[in-house]
Amino acid sequence: MAAVVANSPPRFAVDGMATLRSIASGAVRAGREPVSPASAAAFRIIFGLLGVAAVVRFAAKGWIADLYVEPAHHLSYYGFGWVQAWPGWGMHLHFALLGLAAFGVALGYRWRLSIAAFFLLFTYIELIDQTTYLNHYYLVSALAFLMLFLPMARAASLDARREAGQSATTIPQAVVWALRAQVGVVYVFAGIAKLNPDWLFRAEPLRIWLYNIADTPLIGVVVRETWLPYAMSWGGAAFDLAIVPLLLWRRTRPFAFAVLVAFHVATGVLFPSIGMFPWIMMGAALIFFDPDWPARVVQRFKGRSDDAVAGWPAGTEVARARPISWPARAAIVIVAALLAVQMVVPLRHLAYPGNVRW
Repeated sequence: MAAVVANSPPRFAVDGMATLRSIASGAVRAGREPVSPASAAAFRIIFGLLGVAAVVRFAAKGWIADLYVEPAHHLSYYGFGWVQAWPGWGMHLHFALLGLAAFGVALGYRWRLSIAAFFLLFTYIELIDQTTYLNHYYLVSALAFLMLFLPMARAASLDARREAGQSATTIPQAVVWALRAQVGVVYVFAGIAKLNPDWLFRAEPLRIWLYNIADTPLIGVVVRETWLPYAMSWGGAAFDLAIVPLLLWRRTRPFAFAVLVAFHVATGVLFPSIGMFPWIMMGAALIFFDPDWPARVVQRFKGRSDDAVAGWPAGTEVARARPISWPARAAIVIVAALLAVQMVVPLRHLAYPGNVRW
């Protein structure tokens, strides 16, 4: 008896494991709860239309030729030297196919094929040259790859219309959580990255950026103020650290989103070199609203109160949680792994020495 007691795990360990199992079980149950697919569909549509706009913008400004066709040499990423720009018309065709894939994403046409094509075509462009890198390029690739494993075309899509007799009117709540996590991690780590002496106490690089636009009409007089870069540095850090909790809380969500829109519009006007990033984040942040928000907007606009308006199902009582199939289980594992990577990669500098703020 003494030996059995001696070899038994401590009571607190047993209780702790039971608590963890209970939390995990509760999270799984909550994640499987059916919700309206409307917000996920709106996310898909906005994502696709922004992709189309980005391709049109790139072509209109002549950047396809300037950045990918005319240069004789591209600075490749380590391990991706085989990713090269197509000769001549090849890059223009590549961008045209990317635009078609983005339009297919927005329409919800052959969803898996469209989002897979978008991810591959976009990421290929991103990997051609390090000098064209922008943070939101990585974000777009990460979102596209994540969306590949999520049911994003169950409402307001050509796929849903084609399979009207088989399509579900709900999606698991975990789909919305996954999208919120991927968008939220951008703000959280952006805020953490700003907690350093250069950003907070020297207002760098904002002081340099504002100096470079000091000759801009109307705003030039304001940006010359010495206090402004410090106020913007501290305000930017506070915004990034606080915006996700404020968006998650229903009472503060509308006000937080209004601040988010004002913040991104201001940064887009002051720093146009950040490109599509403000519009991507404003559109993506809508995922923090209730899953049925597009359906309620359409209902209010049309003055109707039924649960399905213009392809935007709002109800969740039609289909309850069903047993998880093995493809769904595989998708859950992949999505969890992808989100874990997004949490770990920004902390990779803790694994080796050196200054990461180069």
